[in-house]
Amino acid sequence: MRIDARPDGSQIVIPEVGDLVRLTRDEAGPIVTAHAGEWGRIVRVTTRNTLDIQLAGFSRP
Repeated sequence: MRIDARPDGSQIVIPEVGDLVRLTRDEAGPIVTAHAGEWGRIVRVTTRNTLDIQLAGFSRP
């Protein structure tokens, strides 16, 4: 994870592949498989500033 500065001096966090992240909200939709508070690893950062996250390897009933 890199931290950079904007022209106004405020800081911005730039995620990178391999960073560990914690979800801040539950997955949207009728079948929720990812819940707030779970940890995952960033596997891809797209040019549109979206992340693909690999979650821990367990499943729920």
